[in-house]
Amino acid sequence: MPSVTATPPRLSSPACEVCKQKDNLVRCSGCHAIFYCRTDHQASHQARHRSKCLMARMARSQLEREEDLIRKIPNGSRTAGDPFKTGVGQFWAITETRSYMRARFKFADGLLRDFAFVGGCADVVQMVLDHFLDMVRLSRDDNMGIRNMIPALFVRLGKDQEAYDFIKWYETSRNEYGDDWSNLKRPFLDVRNANVFESHDSTWSEAPLPALSHAVTVILLKLRILLDLKALQNTSRSLHGTLPPELIELIRGQLVGSVVSSHPGVLWGSSQDTTNRIKEIMNQIKDLYTSIKNYNPYFWPCLLDTPAVTIAARPSVFLPRSLEEAFLVLNYNYASWVETPGAIEMVRTLSELA
Repeated sequence: MPSVTATPPRLSSPACEVCKQKDNLVRCSGCHAIFYCRTDHQASHQARHRSKCLMARMARSQLEREEDLIRKIPNGSRTAGDPFKTGVGQFWAITETRSYMRARFKFADGLLRDFAFVGGCADVVQMVLDHFLDMVRLSRDDNMGIRNMIPALFVRLGKDQEAYDFIKWYETSRNEYGDDWSNLKRPFLDVRNANVFESHDSTWSEAPLPALSHAVTVILLKLRILLDLKALQNTSRSLHGTLPPELIELIRGQLVGSVVSSHPGVLWGSSQDTTNRIKEIMNQIKDLYTSIKNYNPYFWPCLLDTPAVTIAARPSVFLPRSLEEAFLVLNYNYASWVETPGAIEMVRTLSELA
């Protein structure tokens, strides 16, 4: 499990595990999660890597065995044959698929914990995200709660819009479907380009707050927008009159993430527009902070005061509003917060003012 660091790290691109060179890389044939540029580098790293590599290899082998078993279910049985052909969307409801789903989660979750740590390799985070997205496609009811882990992975990869679209679908679908997402005639995860700048209100859900893990990601998305807007504001103020306007605009465009850069009206708005937008987003953040605090009073102290203890725990069961729920949600989301420079500090300021 990763240690808590003072300097915010970022996800890295694939590189040799020994020398960090990025060219002529070959994946480890055992875990498929790390890279080497030369065989002697792989050999020199083997002692340190062996244990995690063995765990990943064993988990993948178990997954492959489970997949082979369910693909061989004969036609005419009560599962109507291979569920990858006849049961997509309803895995888990088909009892024979549950061992496969558990094995796939164990494999992907092991990659996440052992190789996609804070500041780890983006390639591994994407690999885990792909597994999890396919698992909710196979089992739309998502009895394993994987939907609570997915948005933070999107954020870690800089896919903030995708994170918000994913959350928006789950939260708004609760109004229409309740928690029954298995009806294959209904649209599934079809929200695109939802308004990340919107406030959380009754249009989201009849519930007072999205699922805690989703709410925690939404406030992080708002914080990332706020940090971008402040960067735009500070750049305009500090460079005004010192550089040609077109050069200032070019610099501003390089400072922001995917959400702000995809909204020209926000990116190129006037100084007053930016100031007004900052106030609006800040108010949304305050409201979400308070809602999360009221729903689960343990979460913010876990993030701000005891993250090292919290992320070392992974409760298997929890009650709503409990300490165990806070532990689990922070475990899912911690890396995305640490990899967003300034986010935790802004929440700390909010907590001191509250």
